Amino acid sequence: MPNFTKSIVKAITENKLAYSLGAVAATYSFVTFVRLGPQSSFIRRLFDLNEVFPITAHCEPGYENVREVFQQNLQEGLELGSSFCAYVDGKCVVEIYGGYHDKERTKQYDTSSLQLVFSSGKTIMSVLVAHLVDKGLIDLNKSVADYWPEFAQNGKEKVLVKELLAHRGGVGWLDTPYQITSDDLEDLDVTAKKIAQQPHNYDGRPIHDYHALTRDWYVNELVRRVTGKSAGQIWREDINPKLGTEIYVGLPQELYPRVAMLQPYPALRTLVRLLLPSWLHGQPFPKALHQVIRRRGKGLFGLNFRIPGLSSSVVDPSKAANNYKFMKGEGPSYATVTNAKSMAKLGAAMLNGSLDGFDLISISETYNKVYEEMDLQEDMSMGIKMPFTACGFNVVKDTSVPDPDMDECERVGQYRADGERWHGWGGLGGSMIYWNVNQNISIGYAESQLGLVLVGETRSVRLCDAVYKCATALKSKAN
Repeated sequence: MPNFTKSIVKAITENKLAYSLGAVAATYSFVTFVRLGPQSSFIRRLFDLNEVFPITAHCEPGYENVREVFQQNLQEGLELGSSFCAYVDGKCVVEIYGGYHDKERTKQYDTSSLQLVFSSGKTIMSVLVAHLVDKGLIDLNKSVADYWPEFAQNGKEKVLVKELLAHRGGVGWLDTPYQITSDDLEDLDVTAKKIAQQPHNYDGRPIHDYHALTRDWYVNELVRRVTGKSAGQIWREDINPKLGTEIYVGLPQELYPRVAMLQPYPALRTLVRLLLPSWLHGQPFPKALHQVIRRRGKGLFGLNFRIPGLSSSVVDPSKAANNYKFMKGEGPSYATVTNAKSMAKLGAAMLNGSLDGFDLISISETYNKVYEEMDLQEDMSMGIKMPFTACGFNVVKDTSVPDPDMDECERVGQYRADGERWHGWGGLGGSMIYWNVNQNISIGYAESQLGLVLVGETRSVRLCDAVYKCATALKSKAN
């Protein structure tokens, strides 16, 4: 073969090798990129360099695996800072804080960190209502107007308390004249007068349509009518000091620096999950979120609440939620500020009736009232069926993890647990408060990095499953 020809063959061969190596490198880089967590460093993941995160953890013997799962969430870039807590049989068995309080990573996320937990606050409010039911102050089968006569305006006279709590009160969205501003919440009398005038959304029919923001403005007024105090006052004055919780509905200004700012889910990561197949990036776009976006229900997308001078965004809820004015007024459905331990402790008190000397539920009959399941309806805004009780607790059955977004057909395999029953709810982005009435397990989870999810996702599923497995294994061993 002539030297010239040999040179050409050699060049082609070498270039093919270079092209092949380049293609492999590009493919590896692309797959690494699309599998990034919202807090992941591309360079670290590309070269498999683990970052060391500060973690403070207390795990009782037998629960050590929960810490490992918590650390895994951090290592995969799913967290910036978060806390997780679990009680079993009324005892705190897991309490973990990890990551960073701020996006600059100058301060550890620790016991001093507080978190806005969005709709997890609805369960916290429902627990307060259960306490008032136990004291005989509220009857779930009475009409709201029995306690608050002005509520009866414009077709709402027959709405029952349990219908309001279970998202079928007909006030899931507010028409323009009755929409609430942060200034309105400075005076709850003004708020009550305004929202009482709202016409029933469905002409008096008890149709299930998730009351994302509005539910607990109405429930708070109900609480005021029977106690003379708002929910925020009751937590601060009557429950927090006795139960040792930090639950704030209407955040005092001096506590605002303790709140870890919410981090939005990256827009590019959202597009990756929406447009690329799930086998490639590992996290399918939530089915429930697809339905919500498609339906654009007024309860979720309507301008029911605004902060004057501040634009809000459905794509980036943290923009408004991180503002102090968002947390200052009493918005129990969306602006409760707390931590994981307080939520888990509240669940433990629900399970056991009392905790640390504080009686939450003293009459056994109360449980029959607050756990009564409402008839199952498809939610008008979410397009899925989610069971709720008469006191507003979501019910998740036959699974080891409380993930209400999980379709019934998916409650099989590793998370299948026949007969198990969880009560509670979670918040936009991932926070969660649930308790398992069979195993006497309660969990609380609070995070600053918002997930692409309505309620429950990878992080909380892993942690709850780890606790469930540890608890059931220990109980089985003891027997």
